[in-house]
Amino acid sequence: MSTLFELSDEVMNLNYVLETLDEENEDITTVIDEYLAGVKGDLNTKLDNYAGLITELQARSSVRREEAERLAHRAKVDFNKVARLKEALKWYFLTHDMKTTIETPRYRLTLAPNGGKERLLITVPVEELPPDFILATTTYRPDMEAIRAALEDGAEVPGVELGERGFNIRIM
Repeated sequence: MSTLFELSDEVMNLNYVLETLDEENEDITTVIDEYLAGVKGDLNTKLDNYAGLITELQARSSVRREEAERLAHRAKVDFNKVARLKEALKWYFLTHDMKTTIETPRYRLTLAPNGGKERLLITVPVEELPPDFILATTTYRPDMEAIRAALEDGAEVPGVELGERGFNIRIM
């Protein structure tokens, strides 16, 4: 099967093997090592095909992400329409003093009271509530910028150290 970037059969086979493995599978590294060590041909061709596979997968990922966003947007639009339609039907039932259940050829429509506890309507700011009815919460999180500045200035922060920068691959 030819692809947009005309990948070799060997790299296409690598892609097939990678697709059959679980994403969290540690064998992925082994499979890639074997590909890079065992593919026939010169290193430049091997790396060119490997980079081509990466480029193709990046393009596919981008297209799939955009499609997922498009579908998520469509789902949200449909969800909101459902909410508006139900709200309009509820209004119709209430304003026309209709009985709580109507049978149609395909559906049973019921105007049912919500269950659970009665909702609380708090009409004042939390500060105006009596102290017995206020919960105080405290959250802690590290001040990353202050810690970094202190470590860069040579100070010691117990339990924290600067790590080495990693590496990344750029394909241009």
